[in-house]
Amino acid sequence: MMSHRSPKSIRNQLIRIGLLTTTTALVLTFVILLIKELADLRRSLVHDLQVQAKILGVHSAPALIFQDSKAATETLATLKFWPHIRYAVVYGQDGQILSTYIRPDVPFRDLPKIRQKEGVGFTWTTLTLVQPVFLEKRPVGTIVLQSDLKRFYGLIARYWVMLSMVLLLSLGVAYFLLSKLNRTITTPLNHLIALMGTISREKNYALRAPVMEETEWSALAQGFNEMLDQIQQRDWELELHRRHLKEEVEKRTRDLAVANIRLEKELADRKQAEKEKSALEEQLRQSQKMEAIGRLAGGVAHDFNNLLTIILGYCELAVLKSEQGESVIAEIEQIYQAGNRASDLTRQLLAFSRRQLLEMRPVDLNELLTGMQGMLSRILGEDIRIEFHLGSGVGRIRTDPGQIEQVILNLVVNARDAMPYGGKLIFETCNMDLDKNFAQSHPGVTPGPYVLLTVTDTGLGMTPEIQERIFEPFFTTKELGKGTGLGLSTIYGIIKQCGGNIWVHSELSKGTTFEIYLPRIEESDGFPVGEEPLEPRPLGKETVLVVEDEQEVGRIIKRSLEALGYQVLLAGGGQEALRLIEGTEPSRIRLLITDVVMPGMSGRELSDRLTALYPHLKVIFMSGYTDDAVIRHGVSSQEMNFIQKPFSLNTLAGKVRWVLEAG
Repeated sequence: MMSHRSPKSIRNQLIRIGLLTTTTALVLTFVILLIKELADLRRSLVHDLQVQAKILGVHSAPALIFQDSKAATETLATLKFWPHIRYAVVYGQDGQILSTYIRPDVPFRDLPKIRQKEGVGFTWTTLTLVQPVFLEKRPVGTIVLQSDLKRFYGLIARYWVMLSMVLLLSLGVAYFLLSKLNRTITTPLNHLIALMGTISREKNYALRAPVMEETEWSALAQGFNEMLDQIQQRDWELELHRRHLKEEVEKRTRDLAVANIRLEKELADRKQAEKEKSALEEQLRQSQKMEAIGRLAGGVAHDFNNLLTIILGYCELAVLKSEQGESVIAEIEQIYQAGNRASDLTRQLLAFSRRQLLEMRPVDLNELLTGMQGMLSRILGEDIRIEFHLGSGVGRIRTDPGQIEQVILNLVVNARDAMPYGGKLIFETCNMDLDKNFAQSHPGVTPGPYVLLTVTDTGLGMTPEIQERIFEPFFTTKELGKGTGLGLSTIYGIIKQCGGNIWVHSELSKGTTFEIYLPRIEESDGFPVGEEPLEPRPLGKETVLVVEDEQEVGRIIKRSLEALGYQVLLAGGGQEALRLIEGTEPSRIRLLITDVVMPGMSGRELSDRLTALYPHLKVIFMSGYTDDAVIRHGVSSQEMNFIQKPFSLNTLAGKVRWVLEAG
């Protein structure tokens, strides 16, 4: 709603502006006049005092010549008829006071003690004149006159009264004129505002403002009426649009309801299709998984059946020869070799699953390749030339040397088979620093320093379809019986377990290149974790506690250690080991060899309890489980003394001797 305070505000503002302007003009005028009058009055006061001083000087000159103090005093006594003179002093030519006059109400202390400098001096209350006295143009002394300023301030007061009267009269006249003008301006405005309030309250846009004589207000009224005409036209158009929009909304609502029903049906059909698609994809993945498991199981069964055939056959031959009294050493050696081949197959499977426990140590890849050069040349044969382009300053890698040798041997064998008519095999090494951009374009890569091993042959090459499957277990392009299909999958598992990556690039009839990236380390000299012990002493006489839940495994370890000269205590679990050690002198037992995964109490728990009681006790952990199972039981092969099952007697003897002598 329109406020009715607006016209009053405009009226008051106009009056205030007019009064302020009038007042400012009057005050400025008065100030200018006052300044001029004050300047004239000052000059008049100074002139009058100079005339009086000159008259007094003329009458005091003879007295100054003759130093007649009495005549000078009589001359100054005439000043009593001039009430504005406060005091007068006549100085001789020598600066001494000859005569003085002081008005009765002026304190004597106001008289100057010494002759002052010639001139005029003003203060807030006095005017002081110092003027020389001449006789025939020759100075004979000095006269000092001081007058009060009562006349000066009296004139200021009269001017102030006059200003106040003129200012009040002028403001009254201005207010009267401004009020008349204000009514002339605000009356039409008040009518217009009242009309606007009525229209606002009643929403009646048919009302119109009256248009009178041709003035600015009539032009404003005409503009206001034209605006009301436009508002009426707009409201009429808006009403038409509103009706049309309502009809359109109703129609669109009906259409949307139909479309919504159709969309809900389509969404339900799509969800059902996606559900069926997911079920089919899951069936396909399960089928592929079962196919891979079947292929893996078939390959493992085939290889192990061959090895079991050898072991069982030579066992029967050994029994037969033993009954006949013949030597069975040859048969036992064949059984031993078949066992080693079974162990190698297990290691290959663990490497593929990236769960094999490796003996990690810093390795110089260049030295390893140089040491294998002769063996690789014999494997390749005379029709394949081997070249080494080993980079200078190539850093070390942390890996299991035997596993890297297996990687190289598998690659060499594959390259030899890919070059049946001869060719060239090239080994290259260099340092590489892989950045974030490389890692983003190669999933699974961690940015950082690496050593790059590149193996390139000039063989038959591979198709893209074969390249996609070469790292699958038991996938081979060789004839039946000429390959297990575990070579490249074993390589892949070993490289991944070392924290590296491997890629293959190949073209038919041009050859194949394998790129292997292995993390580079900065370790220098020193005995790193997991490194092979120094040359072991195969025999000993210390007491060893062996804890193994598999009875036959524990028995063969006990017999092996006793054959090396050790005294052995055998326990089938953690609790039995604790009971056994209670009845034995603790200082006798120098070494604990325990399985990691055992029922009841794990090997790590047993080790913690015994070493807490006997800090001198050394510990070797052993296990046939994979790396993740061992780690779950609190043992890391890279941080502790560990031996992987199966192991040979020489390996056991070396590890035992090294642990006992270390530290």
